[in-house]
Amino acid sequence: TTLLISFLALSHAQTHSEAEVLANAQASVDKYCSTELSELDRDAAIDDLKVGAGEDNFIYTAIVEAGYARQEGQTPKELGTTLAEVSDPGFIIGKAFAIVLSIVLFVLWIICCWLVCCPCCLKCCCKCFQKKRTLGEKRLCQAVLWLIFICVGIASLVLVSLTLRGYQNIDEGFSGTFCSAAELVQDSISGTDNFVGMLPAINRLENISQALDPTVSGGFMDQVGTIVGSTAKINTAYTQVAQSLKQLQEIVSHPENQAPTGMYHTCAICAPLAEVLSPVTSAFESGIGAALKEARGQVQEQLQGQAAADLQTLLNEAMEPVRKAKEQLLEQVGGLVDPDGFQSNTEVVQGENSNLRPAILLLFFLFLILLLSGCCALGGFCWKHKPSTEDKDPCTVRTCTCCVSCFGCIYAILVLMLGGILVLVAMVGSGVCLVLVEYNADMAENLFAALGQEVDDTMLMAINISDRCLSANSVAPDASRNLADIVMIPDPITGDSVSIRKSIFDTAVTPVQSQFGQVQNLTQMGDLSLSSMAELQTLTQTLAALDMRALFLPDSALVTADASPYKDMNPAYLAITLSCADVTLSNNLPDGLGGTVTLGMDSMVTTGGTISGTSFDGLTSQMDSLSWTCPTLSAYACSSGVTSTMCDDGAQFIQNIKEPLVTQNKFKCIYQVDPSDGTTICNPRDMTSTAGVWSGQCVAGEDTVQAFKVVDCTIQEFEDNLKNIGLDLTKGFEYFDDTVSGVLNSISVDLINLVDQFIINPLVTLLDLFDCTFMANFWMGLTDAMCLRAMNGLRMIANSYVWVALLSLLIAMLMYVPWRLSKDNYDSADSPPSDSL
Repeated sequence: TTLLISFLALSHAQTHSEAEVLANAQASVDKYCSTELSELDRDAAIDDLKVGAGEDNFIYTAIVEAGYARQEGQTPKELGTTLAEVSDPGFIIGKAFAIVLSIVLFVLWIICCWLVCCPCCLKCCCKCFQKKRTLGEKRLCQAVLWLIFICVGIASLVLVSLTLRGYQNIDEGFSGTFCSAAELVQDSISGTDNFVGMLPAINRLENISQALDPTVSGGFMDQVGTIVGSTAKINTAYTQVAQSLKQLQEIVSHPENQAPTGMYHTCAICAPLAEVLSPVTSAFESGIGAALKEARGQVQEQLQGQAAADLQTLLNEAMEPVRKAKEQLLEQVGGLVDPDGFQSNTEVVQGENSNLRPAILLLFFLFLILLLSGCCALGGFCWKHKPSTEDKDPCTVRTCTCCVSCFGCIYAILVLMLGGILVLVAMVGSGVCLVLVEYNADMAENLFAALGQEVDDTMLMAINISDRCLSANSVAPDASRNLADIVMIPDPITGDSVSIRKSIFDTAVTPVQSQFGQVQNLTQMGDLSLSSMAELQTLTQTLAALDMRALFLPDSALVTADASPYKDMNPAYLAITLSCADVTLSNNLPDGLGGTVTLGMDSMVTTGGTISGTSFDGLTSQMDSLSWTCPTLSAYACSSGVTSTMCDDGAQFIQNIKEPLVTQNKFKCIYQVDPSDGTTICNPRDMTSTAGVWSGQCVAGEDTVQAFKVVDCTIQEFEDNLKNIGLDLTKGFEYFDDTVSGVLNSISVDLINLVDQFIINPLVTLLDLFDCTFMANFWMGLTDAMCLRAMNGLRMIANSYVWVALLSLLIAMLMYVPWRLSKDNYDSADSPPSDSL
């Protein structure tokens, strides 16, 4: 047997003691669960318990009193003190009636024996009764005696039946207890449909933990590392595109490009260009490439390096409560299924070799002897008692009735004492059982308060587990009964107590699962290419169509301000751009700009123009002479008169503002740099691909968007900078799409399947299979067996003993009558004659 158990333990990753307990549990299931129990009416059985515990049920009341004190913020009294206060003395005495009566009978019996054994005392005390009586030979008297005797016999048969029924309840109670305990051990250790089992749970957690071990060659971590390493280029490609998008964003948002300092002009295209850029950035950041990068990043972050070690630690911490629960279960419940342990000790009261049934039958056998003896004694009395004649009654008449009466008294005294003790035991047991049947978290906290025990976090967690898993009267009936939601462990980041499920999900499952879900959703959308998306085409076409000189206009608020040196300039000149000739803007520009005609500086200086149907003259109409080669006004002479100030302000605006904006470095150009030296300008548009391998990238690492090179530049260089970024984006997105297609299967299939297989699915499945509802079945089976069957059975036996003792006392009193009559008849024969009664 030991060899077989050892083999099974090795084959199922069990210790020898675990395998032995499971083998004992299976043996107990085969032995006890195969026994068909009688039908149980739980409501009626609970009512019987309440009767046994008494109306006040002082044990339950004491616990409730402690709970009230706890809720009111008071210090609960010790349980003993509370019991003393809430106990009703009359109730206790009533329950101890049999014991009290036994003691009283014993005292009276001693007195009676003393009177009988002392002839002088008997003659002195009973002289008045020593008369010849004819009552005993009357048929009515004899009929009454026999009727009472027969009723006692019938009642004794009923009590025997009731006692045997109580024994059956006790026997079934122990069988049900052992069956429930064995099933609990099996279900807890090996599992059920909804509960994985402690051993499988530990094994699964250990498998996941081992999968995270980087030292295992060819294992999960090696495979993940290979895929993560081979798909690193997705990060590089993503960073390259992100860097170009950020470059464009910084150019159009730079203050010197939006409104060069002190130059009274603003960029008309910068804000609209940022709006055109925004949907491209959004599509890029929410596209399949970004999702693949994030999925890879989450796996790398959560399942590589220190994060993997932390997850291993977390899983090991999660295993500790399971291990402790398993050890406690094996220690506390394992003894119930040990055939050489508790079960062997209960064989005296349960099972085929029970001593309880013979003990019960022995008491009734003695009572049967009493009945038969009484029957013989009463029969002899009726036959031989002839007080109407001169003959004395034979001594056997007096002797037999006297012996039966004495034997009845002795039997009553002893059985009353035994029955009374059992009644008290049943009373206390019934009170405890009612607490167990109605157990929940509030009851548990009240009980600890009554015992003066502080409920710490560990104890509170145990109470919550018992409330959710065991109680049929849970304080939170709709709450989860999954141990993964009930058992709390410290959060690895905050240190707060969180459930095992939340800790594991927040650490490893949810972040990775969320990214995997996004990848899988995007892969089902068909065309995954970003280089062909309309938003990108709109952006690159807009950049290619830029004419920055035609897109800078004077800031009317600044020019016309009181402090402005150009406030008297012709207001029509506020519509003049930095271009020389009038320009019709490309239709590829955003709405409001595309297709519109902008006026150049030639219209301001020489030809004049029309704005919204209103014509204006050039500066030449206000000058006597000028020297103009766009954008340079080298000399001029304003005509005298009222327009001289307007003319001079306009000419100064050309010379001091517009010409420098066109010819000088008034703008900020932003370039990407070669990651090898950090200074040389690098152009992503120059990247090349050879056999699927790209080179010429302008990024320093997988995820590093490096600092840009910012230089002062002219408006033409500024325009070229923007147009070249359009080419960079075209090439960058082409590079990105090519990289995405190269790593798509590796991440969206291989990596996801690998992580799902070794980490996500095992964890999710394991955590879902921690439902502890099966424990409620055990608790109900235990309370039904031990309380509703065994305890009620004990109470039935106790009450039967009390009643059979009272019947024995009745027989003793009944036998006293013929003894008294026979004794008086005998004594009167030696006395002077008197009238017969």
